[in-house]
Amino acid sequence: MEWVTAEAINFINQESAEPFFLYFNPTVPHGSNDVRDALTKFTCRNVANGTLDSDPMIEGMTQEYGSCSAYRQSILDRSSSDNDLGPIWVDDSIGALINALKKKGILNNTVFLFQQDHGMDAKSAVYETGVRIAQFIHYPDSITSGSTLDSPVSTVDIAATMLDFADIEPEYEMDEVSWKDAAMGNVMQQNYLNNEDVSSLKMKRTDQFVVVVQNILSSMRKTKMNLLRINLDLNMGTAWI
Repeated sequence: MEWVTAEAINFINQESAEPFFLYFNPTVPHGSNDVRDALTKFTCRNVANGTLDSDPMIEGMTQEYGSCSAYRQSILDRSSSDNDLGPIWVDDSIGALINALKKKGILNNTVFLFQQDHGMDAKSAVYETGVRIAQFIHYPDSITSGSTLDSPVSTVDIAATMLDFADIEPEYEMDEVSWKDAAMGNVMQQNYLNNEDVSSLKMKRTDQFVVVVQNILSSMRKTKMNLLRINLDLNMGTAWI
């Protein structure tokens, strides 16, 4: 977790005046592997592509504790049960990313989207506890803090919405509808829900998602804002923080 956070912060701090797109996908809340084992049986230096030479020093995570082991012990100390370990680890990581954006002076001009990938109580089912997830957006330059979008939205709409915020016209048809105008009050939420006053597009090939990423990276110079998505697939409402 520390390694991917450090790499994301390095990406944010790169010497470039160009806007950027960052997709950050922490996996520690997942139950496929034990979070306690990850914290106690491995070190920050044990990463996916080998072994690091030193601990990543991250403001808001390891830096305050002086070492990876001391930081990870703090997660154990702050938890009430093993169910708390993953959320604490993710919370620290997201806080470090927000701090990096603040220090660079671009937080308010970054579309920061945080969401779960699915509910847990009915995962792999169509019940509300499986498909209803948390989604938060932070973009104070354009959207008022505390506002909400009460219409149901789907994760399939995320790409269309992010491209819309970046003022990028897709070069192919997509099965997605942007909720940007509904969120900003430019169209009624009911119109968004009924696909009125917004364009309904269809996707030709799923592998063209790569083109979406390439388009964002190559074409976002059209607008002076950044996109950062955190993925933690039907959302039942969105809040701005």
